[in-house]
Amino acid sequence: MILLYVPTIDIVNQFEKYKFQETLEIFINFIKKYDNVDFVNFLEPFSHQHDLFFDPIHLNPKGQSVITDTLIKVLNNY
Repeated sequence: MILLYVPTIDIVNQFEKYKFQETLEIFINFIKKYDNVDFVNFLEPFSHQHDLFFDPIHLNPKGQSVITDTLIKVLNNY
C-alpha cells in the first residue's frame, strides 16, 4: 500500500504547524508499523511552488500534471 501526501501550499501548512506535523507523523508511524506500507510525501519541494496551485489546497492543471508525472516516476521505481 502506498500512502500519498499530495502537497498543499506552504503558507497553509504553517497556520497550525504543530497539528500539521502531528498529521504527518500518523503517516510516518504507519510505515514504521507495517512492512507493506510506504509513504510518498510530495510536500517538498512542491509546497513552495505556488504557481502549481489553484488555491492553497488544490493543485491547478499544471500542478496536477507535475504531481502525476512525478508519481509515475516514483511508482516505476517500485
